[in-house]
Amino acid sequence: MYGIPNELIVPIYITQLALTPAYLKRNKYAYILGMIIAVFVALTYRDATTIARIIPILQYFLAFFSLLAYREIKESKLGEKFRD
Repeated sequence: MYGIPNELIVPIYITQLALTPAYLKRNKYAYILGMIIAVFVALTYRDATTIARIIPILQYFLAFFSLLAYREIKESKLGEKFRD
């Protein structure tokens, strides 16, 4: 494998798992950090095995859905601001 050093893979995935409670609390900074990490992994992860080719695709989906959730949070806060 080239691209991401082996020593960095486990901390990246632990960080992504650690962001899960923040996602559930709808923390917008967690979504931003999740998008950055997902795009980084998707662009730099390379492996020759068949199953590992799915990882960048899954990371793109994670980044896309994080972006959608972030946008939804911003829209809901904007709606609350106009209601007040």
